[in-house]
Amino acid sequence: RSTHGRPGNTRWTMGSVPDKVLHADTTPLLVLRAQEQADGAAPVALPAVLDEVILPLDGSTLAEGIMPYLLPLVIGLDLKVTLLRITAPPEDYYRYMDYPVGDYDNLVRDVDALALDYLKEVNRKFKAQGVTKVEERLFHGHAANAIIELAEKTPNNLVALATHGRSGMGRWLLGSVADRVVQHSGDPVLIIRASED
Repeated sequence: RSTHGRPGNTRWTMGSVPDKVLHADTTPLLVLRAQEQADGAAPVALPAVLDEVILPLDGSTLAEGIMPYLLPLVIGLDLKVTLLRITAPPEDYYRYMDYPVGDYDNLVRDVDALALDYLKEVNRKFKAQGVTKVEERLFHGHAANAIIELAEKTPNNLVALATHGRSGMGRWLLGSVADRVVQHSGDPVLIIRASED
């Protein structure tokens, strides 16, 4: 599905039709940003060169459910996969958790160590399937902002997101992260609905 961008603006402008499809569809959905031309035409296509897939992961098996959809694309085009894990910014620990002050640094280190171990395990899964170029990235911050920031710094990329669906409901239950990435990223976004079944 395409949506219209505006010259000089890296944000999506979602119309009512793309927004309804995004929230109602249960099949994999590729959202492309159409660039308006001087003659009013808005060709829609993947970038002429696609080098990398950015795969944000939240530590759940649901998020990893996107792997079978990505593997043919990644292997067929010999793409690099960047595994992205985002942990809370340190100030969130201070604000929301009741820990002795001296323990916060240890807590952040422990959380980061677990996140890196998780990324290494997912890396092994990709490599076992024949993917040769895999990078692990750990960011601190708010998930949607971190994904958009990395995408802006990464040329010729596709952002791939699994969203959490609920059994028995024939619609997307998009979290704020996926919704915000689609709304504000200028890059192609692949959305896969991960079932809890």
